[in-house]
Amino acid sequence: AMGEFAEAEELATRVVESCDDALDKRQQAHALIKLAQFSFSSNNHTDAWTYIKEARDLFASIGDRNGEAETLFRIVEAHITAGSFEEGGFIAEEGIKLCRGAGLRKTLAKMLLAMADGHIAEINAGCPSARATHLNWDARKKGKEALVIFQELGDLQGQAKCEGVLAAAFLSYGNLMEGKARAKVAIRLCQEAGDKAGEGANLLLVAQARVHDNHEEALRLARAGEKLLREVGDPIRQQGAEQVVDYIRGLDGTADGNEERGTAKPKVVKDEKSDITMDMEYDRIRAAYFHGFTSRTAKR
Repeated sequence: AMGEFAEAEELATRVVESCDDALDKRQQAHALIKLAQFSFSSNNHTDAWTYIKEARDLFASIGDRNGEAETLFRIVEAHITAGSFEEGGFIAEEGIKLCRGAGLRKTLAKMLLAMADGHIAEINAGCPSARATHLNWDARKKGKEALVIFQELGDLQGQAKCEGVLAAAFLSYGNLMEGKARAKVAIRLCQEAGDKAGEGANLLLVAQARVHDNHEEALRLARAGEKLLREVGDPIRQQGAEQVVDYIRGLDGTADGNEERGTAKPKVVKDEKSDITMDMEYDRIRAAYFHGFTSRTAKR
């Protein structure tokens, strides 16, 4: 696998070095994006940022607005994954404006979804409550707009991601009924699209919406979600799922833990590399939310 990686990186580098005219500039920009992805996955963020900004400038120089917008989207992804939420938000606003002006509906939906997803990730990272309230409102607003576009385009995966983000937003807000309903819709869409990881993540959200009215059902759903994520083979998500199952299992004791049973009090767990926040407390409701750009290298 490492050999294939090195070959692909070498090929992309050759393309970048050999391009001159407008067609070549477009190819060069795409190659730079590939190099940025290789650099991000190798944890070489300095070179990655250089490549991706050069790609954006190339697309802009030949008037390729779609290419420029897609590159802005990737920059937003990278900022959110790195936890640079404010900077990512500024760039997302720029990308949204570009997409609206150029009529780029699909990229607009992706940008809106990225911004909504970033808002939930920032809330989960522990921002001040007043800001969290505003971010939650904006996440729901942008998530709903993105959902409408994905529905118009017939994009099931896009719809599923939107419903998942909206589910997390409503659960965080304290609206259990809406959050649970959104997560169930996301599960159905993920099943139709064959997305086991998305299905498992949303099962965990539904499970946590049920912990206070049906503990047994909540545990069953959480275990089903954990099983799906284990089958997918993503160790980061699997670890998060195991934490949720342990958390729900522990709720048949007391909320603060049960010393006799050896149950620890549930706590916030943050994995900085994967941008996952588990067990976010909000009026005794905890949302296991898998940030949309987690394990990005495995998705590309």
